[in-house]
Amino acid sequence: MPKTYTLAILADTCTTCVNNSILRYTTITANSHNEACTLAAQIGALICGWRVAA
Repeated sequence: MPKTYTLAILADTCTTCVNNSILRYTTITANSHNEACTLAAQIGALICGWRVAA
């Protein structure tokens, strides 16, 4: 079942998240957590949360 994931798009990508600032939030729909993680990594974002898509 697809889930809607909330992503935080980061201003800068570094190894420690504590130093990053968030540019904006966006949502995506993905069929798996791995799919969402792959997309987040491609755009320099972190997954903040998810819920089952309505």
